[in-house]
Amino acid sequence: MRKPASITVLLSFLPLLLVTPPAQAASASAAPAAIAWTPCAEDSVVECGTLTVPLDHTRPDGRTLSIAVSRLPAADPDRRRGVLLLNWGGPGWSGRQLPSYLAGSRAAELAKHFDLIGFDPRGTGSSTGFACDSPESIPPDPDLSDKERAAREAAAHGAAISRCGNQDPTFARSLTTQNIARDMDRIRTALGESRISYLGVSWGTALGATFRTMFADRVDRMLLDSVADPTLSRNGADLVPGMEQSFHTYSAWLARRNDAYHLGDQPAQVRSRLLALRDKLQSEPFEIDGGKITGGDFTALAIQSSDIWPLTARLIAGIAAGDRSAVTDAIPDFSNATRWPSAEFGERYNAKMGLATSCNLDMTPRDFEQVWAIHERLVRQFPMAGPTSPRYSECTGWPHQAQPLVQKRRPGSLQLVAHTFEWNTPARWGGEMQQAIGGTLGYVDDDVHGSLVETSCAKYAVRYLVSGKTFFRPCQPD
Repeated sequence: MRKPASITVLLSFLPLLLVTPPAQAASASAAPAAIAWTPCAEDSVVECGTLTVPLDHTRPDGRTLSIAVSRLPAADPDRRRGVLLLNWGGPGWSGRQLPSYLAGSRAAELAKHFDLIGFDPRGTGSSTGFACDSPESIPPDPDLSDKERAAREAAAHGAAISRCGNQDPTFARSLTTQNIARDMDRIRTALGESRISYLGVSWGTALGATFRTMFADRVDRMLLDSVADPTLSRNGADLVPGMEQSFHTYSAWLARRNDAYHLGDQPAQVRSRLLALRDKLQSEPFEIDGGKITGGDFTALAIQSSDIWPLTARLIAGIAAGDRSAVTDAIPDFSNATRWPSAEFGERYNAKMGLATSCNLDMTPRDFEQVWAIHERLVRQFPMAGPTSPRYSECTGWPHQAQPLVQKRRPGSLQLVAHTFEWNTPARWGGEMQQAIGGTLGYVDDDVHGSLVETSCAKYAVRYLVSGKTFFRPCQPD
């Protein structure tokens, strides 16, 4: 799976990776009604419906939410194994588009054996939405130091998300990974299935692990790709070393292709050139029709995964040459390569839901001085990626108490997949998750986040989910 991106990229890592909360007993509540399916407006081959779930699963007769669900029935009913629930990460991403996406991927054979089930988690997409105001922007003030400006931004951000969390506190508190797992169990019941299989990516691996911790006897097979860490004791700062290594590897690739991109024929020369371009764009953004490219956008281009290096190289070379026409021509190709799949299914990302779900479980430091000190150290140590590290905690001011997260080992079939060179969810997290919850850990030898079903390695996903045969040797994708 390609991480969603655009030419204006928000490098905010906290919402990406949430991990399993403590196991809690499922509440006793009346079984949900069967879902009334109709053709989806966005894709008539896929069926859409809604499911009513309790806002608080311990109070099944109280306030309710609507969960939007999609289904692509198994193409070969005689070989149908069951249902396969899908989640591609976040938190905050909608998911009704995923059956269409998976059926068009290199793991398309799964659509013969399973009803593919997508859903918009509570607070996102066509489910009951979660909304609140954004922080006010801080106008430029040349008299402020970087730290003083960050402190003002932190104060404004904290005040805004405090209001956000208190605007509808019951709903805000309910936005947790474990409640979304409970919603998944209600989907299972409404589908009339005693057990489900599951395919999750990124934060979706945390959601799957949560479901398995809470409802292990209701899991058939579970595949978790680009595995989150088992504690969420890290924030974006922990990704910076991997991002910087990606920048170094990319610079070496560009140096070998100096005849095409004219950025230098030595890796160190390329790195210096790109850092200088980034710094210039901080104060003088590159103007294009309909927008501009800032230093932060340039950093995002410099740390993308290798599958789109030719596209990012076109953009960077155009910026370096001051060629607005070349940059404008390259942007559509870059946007198409990095877009979220089947985005026509309504809202794609709800940042406020992602923030609430993150902060309800986040145990990382929130003290401004502590976070700023880490930021300063990373800026000195990692010139390109360091500035992307948090300047203050995204959860500063969140009014609800966070919960520590605990993973549990449970019996049953489980395949974990890590990507050897990616920085979004470093491969070591796969090993740490395996230590926490068990299962078989396999590897894809690439640097592309969640790419399993988009490469030749998809055959292992199909084999596992259809037959139960796991893999552990590294797969070399083509």
